[in-house]
Amino acid sequence: MIGDETDEALVDAGSFPALTAPVLDGWLRSLSMREVESVGDHVVVDTLTRIFATAEALEDCGGDEARSFWVELGRGTYDDFAARYAEGDDVMDRQEWDECYPCDTGWFLITLTRYRGAIGLAMNHHAVAVTPPEPGEPFPTYHSVWHDPWLRQIVAWLEAAVADVVDSVRGGTYNDHVAANLPYGKRVGKIRRADWWALSPQTRQWHLGDFTADEADRLYETVAERVHGLWKQRLPQMTVECFLRACQIGYQATLAEGCDTLTPRELYRRHADGRHDGLLDIDPTSPDAFADWMGSGFKGGHPWEILRGGNSTHVLLYVAHDDDGWWFSVAGASAGRSVESARIFLALAGAGLPATLADASALATMLIGADDIGIVPEDVFPRYCQSFYPGENVTDFMHLERDGQDRTIDRAYWYPVPFVRMRAA
Repeated sequence: MIGDETDEALVDAGSFPALTAPVLDGWLRSLSMREVESVGDHVVVDTLTRIFATAEALEDCGGDEARSFWVELGRGTYDDFAARYAEGDDVMDRQEWDECYPCDTGWFLITLTRYRGAIGLAMNHHAVAVTPPEPGEPFPTYHSVWHDPWLRQIVAWLEAAVADVVDSVRGGTYNDHVAANLPYGKRVGKIRRADWWALSPQTRQWHLGDFTADEADRLYETVAERVHGLWKQRLPQMTVECFLRACQIGYQATLAEGCDTLTPRELYRRHADGRHDGLLDIDPTSPDAFADWMGSGFKGGHPWEILRGGNSTHVLLYVAHDDDGWWFSVAGASAGRSVESARIFLALAGAGLPATLADASALATMLIGADDIGIVPEDVFPRYCQSFYPGENVTDFMHLERDGQDRTIDRAYWYPVPFVRMRAA
């Protein structure tokens, strides 16, 4: 519980080496191995309370009384860094260390929040610690006291760092300093895909393979025919057999394994997700059985996932219907599956089947390199990052790679670093 002194020696910050940017980065990476978020002992809680009181002088930048700003921490020396590891441990060599920390300091985005009395701390987009809520408020079960040996030292350093940030904002130097010195690997930007392909031809080859300009033209023409609400092609009825035949057409278009030798049902079993939700158990030739199955509601399966993958790296072939009849809809706009999705859609349309393509304009634009790739901070996993681009249709994300970094920086557009102000009196 908070205030327990049994591990006092463990959390004595004075018994640890100096905190440096590589050490703090490594500690933040270790947070992913925990199953709970840290509350910290009473010293950590008291320090976080004082830190938030200091940060309250800054303007609220979002919900939950959020304050967000950058702080710097010295990188130390390589010898000091390497000395922390036993001989034989997997530790970065000096060249890699210099590449990761080319400047004298490392940069850390600090975000402080307060909700129902509980103060939360995040660093470089990692949740670090939270204090207990005010009396009477529930405390989530996934939080627990964590007597982390480094946590006292980290918040002690942060208390002084936050005071320096507030002084520099008040003195008018903070924003200019951050704008001029924040590494691009910590910033948000975007680059036209064609420009990125020019800088990284291997990425273009990975993305497009042998996808041709003729296919791209046919995709645009077919999409344009079906975008403006004039397209009313339908099938009068649907069966499992009809769905599996459409799947087979898609598998043949993508040259899926077995597409020339396996039956439609065998192909589906080999390449689909497998959780068909009873679809393969009904009469394959009965329109009524299919309609009843559709009307019964799904039970957690993935019957439409015809090319299995992760949350955003699969291809779906939906069956849809309205009062006019039935049609197919292809979905799979991730960069790694975009060519397969386009070819499946074109093959279905070429076979005379009613089909639409989800996110058609975005996918067609992607395949000619005319869309933008978001460049997100190196501490953020480059997926589901749309929140960095409000109001924009950016769906594919990357980190700024070290190889050829200067050329990428020159080609990309970089968003202004958020401005930090003092709170109005």
